[in-house]
Amino acid sequence: MLYPLVAAFLLLTVALLIVGSVARKPAALYALKCVWLPGLVLAAYLTLGAWQDRSYSENWAAFGVLFFVLPFTFLVLLEGVLEFVLLRGQHNSHAKAARIITTVFVAALLALSIVGMLSAR
Repeated sequence: MLYPLVAAFLLLTVALLIVGSVARKPAALYALKCVWLPGLVLAAYLTLGAWQDRSYSENWAAFGVLFFVLPFTFLVLLEGVLEFVLLRGQHNSHAKAARIITTVFVAALLALSIVGMLSAR
């Protein structure tokens, strides 16, 4: 049921990444970050719920971390590495800003993944 949504999300993010880095359109890279932002907010919400319910033996909120936060983190990490590779030779201010924002997104999602997995123990 969610496969069309995931496929559309992947298609959109990969298209924005390619247009932004290969065609050197900085607006597409900023749009990519805007597409990632709701996922980061949802990941934070799901991780917070899992952390608050960590004392219960049946932590059902941890399924949100398992089925959304971890795959989303992997996807953003993979696209972030691809973005760094594609922006390797560019030294303009937009490329630097895109690298910094991607690093912040990846670091935040990795931290949320670690906290979410610790709450599931």
